[in-house]
Amino acid sequence: MNATPNDESPKETGKGKNNRNALRHGLRAGKLPDDCQYVELRLNSLRRTLEDAVVRTHGEVSETQAAIILQAIDWERHRCLCQRWMRKKAKELSLTELVKLSEGMAKGSTELSRAIKMLDIDRDNADSILDALYARGKAMLANGDGAGGADDK
Repeated sequence: MNATPNDESPKETGKGKNNRNALRHGLRAGKLPDDCQYVELRLNSLRRTLEDAVVRTHGEVSETQAAIILQAIDWERHRCLCQRWMRKKAKELSLTELVKLSEGMAKGSTELSRAIKMLDIDRDNADSILDALYARGKAMLANGDGAGGADDK
């Protein structure tokens, strides 16, 4: 909040529709070398996608969820960098080193999936079943008279 010079009351700023300031939790993905800029862009896109999914599902990003998102980003960075080094240095590396990079990519992918699962952003099928069960009751309330429609006659 910023104070205006002519008014003692504080002025709220940064409340735009697409403003992400409230989501910023202080956890950063970190800077990569200049020739890895594309990885950094992918990581930032993934971070925003995960934050949006958490907000859609849970209403906000808690500190724990922010840490899990950072963990997911770290593993995706590891996977992307292993992939990059494998692509750039494949002719110079031994078979053992290539396998190690491949294992790093697989582990990064597995750990990323595990972190995303910990965010609990998928709707459970039980929620859909409950929504269907309670839909009739909601429809009855919407009618205002408690009548459920044609079935109640």
